[in-house]
Amino acid sequence: MKKGLFPFFILLAACVLLFGGIFLFKKPATTSTASFADMTIGDSTYRVELARTDAELEQGLSGRDAIGSDGMLFEFSKNQYVTFWMKDMRFALDMVWILNNTIVGIDRNVEPPLNGHDLEVRRSSGLISSVLEVKAGDAKDMFVGENVSVRY
Repeated sequence: MKKGLFPFFILLAACVLLFGGIFLFKKPATTSTASFADMTIGDSTYRVELARTDAELEQGLSGRDAIGSDGMLFEFSKNQYVTFWMKDMRFALDMVWILNNTIVGIDRNVEPPLNGHDLEVRRSSGLISSVLEVKAGDAKDMFVGENVSVRY
């Protein structure tokens, strides 16, 4: 090997090790599988996360420190009676009960459970097609009978 090529190969090997190490130890980017929709209630539009699968419906907002959007819309495949609980919730919610694009009920300021206390359980008073959960107080301008539309 010629003397002039040796430093070039040393430099090339150092670059390969440096850049290879960066890619080898770099954490992969986490991708969110959450899907969102725009929901219009009255004159207001909300960007809501959708909960549709069994896992998403069960997990909901549990364990989060914040909603992360304007709310979460729980969509059911058929109209049904539903029960929600506040397991592992860290903030209060307003729950908006919806049947076929019409608000049929609103539970305001549903508090998360305190340590050692029973879980808060909320049941629909009738058949429901979806439930919107928003931060406590955010449903102040929503009313029973209002129409709801969702754009996917």
